[in-house]
Amino acid sequence: MKILAVFQGAWLYANLIMAFPVLILGLLGAYFAKSKKYNWLYVIISALLISIIRYYEQGWLFGLHNYFSA
Repeated sequence: MKILAVFQGAWLYANLIMAFPVLILGLLGAYFAKSKKYNWLYVIISALLISIIRYYEQGWLFGLHNYFSA
């Protein structure tokens, strides 16, 4: 969704940085699925990390945008 937002005129650097952790988690999940290694710790940590990112997302986006535009 962040990548699509960038194409619709959203802030480039801030949205790409916010998409990076989710991309890493997705690639790691794809690796686990391909190797048929399912780990509940990965699921719990991923859910917590995504929840934290979504909770603080708006403030972090403004902070990152101000950092890169200054």
